Amino acid sequence: MTKLLVIITLTNGQSDYDLKFKLKDIDIAQRWLKHLNLFIEAGQPWDDAERFYNFPNTQFAKPVVVERLKKLIDTIKNYAPDIINRDIKDITGDDLNYLHHVFEKYHGLYDTQNTNNFFTNAPKEVQDALGNLNIWIHRYETLGGMPRFVATWKYKPYREEIQNQDFKLFKLKEQWGDLMLNYCEIGKTLFDFWHDNDQYVSAEAFKPLKHFCFDFTVRFTNHNDQEYQTMEQQIWQYFNQHKNFFEGLGYTAHDPQLSLGWISIGELVYNNKQQVIEQIAKHQKLKSISMHT
Repeated sequence: MTKLLVIITLTNGQSDYDLKFKLKDIDIAQRWLKHLNLFIEAGQPWDDAERFYNFPNTQFAKPVVVERLKKLIDTIKNYAPDIINRDIKDITGDDLNYLHHVFEKYHGLYDTQNTNNFFTNAPKEVQDALGNLNIWIHRYETLGGMPRFVATWKYKPYREEIQNQDFKLFKLKEQWGDLMLNYCEIGKTLFDFWHDNDQYVSAEAFKPLKHFCFDFTVRFTNHNDQEYQTMEQQIWQYFNQHKNFFEGLGYTAHDPQLSLGWISIGELVYNNKQQVIEQIAKHQKLKSISMHT
């Protein structure tokens, strides 16, 4: 098989920077290429070209994120005052979980907007505010975390089911800078339930990753093996503590469909980690994506 390079070009308007990834020789990577081709043929309609988190020189420092979140909340409350029935001042983790529940309920889960009466009857600015609420919640909750960026196609034509053999490819341990399939659901995974300790999320919003599409993420993590092992142990302890809830939804411990982590489809080609971070920091906007042999 000819080795493919996927090149993601970042820009700042004056100069560009290319990130090169060797596509992995796995079936799901080949299936992802179909979605990539469709995206390119559609003119590369990035949903939000600036979803860069925690790189140096970010324009999305905490005060900016807080201000944007509060504007979105005000837009929603001005239309429907009873939807967000708490005064959010100093944002807490509990506030973020609560707001995410508002997003899930009133925006609707994946492909349910047409049957969500609130969403379909709301004016466009409120629909947009509900959709963007999710993005800015995640911006806030990851402040100070590892650098990463996310690429999505908002009006993607379709999603594809992850097949049974694909679940063995999920890894909690991440390779620095890998190109990975992004979460392509609306809701929360087992990892999110554990991490967020969410008291508001509904059973319907428990959504293990079962689909993929064009959407991808590139994450620059530096956890060691012990940290990943501890994390995994804690997640399954959480599962056992809430066993009745998960089993009531049809899941058993270590069910393949509850596989933790991500599926990596490409490896970043680089020489110096610090140089990569510095260059991304100077080019925090997606420009284009292409394939080369």
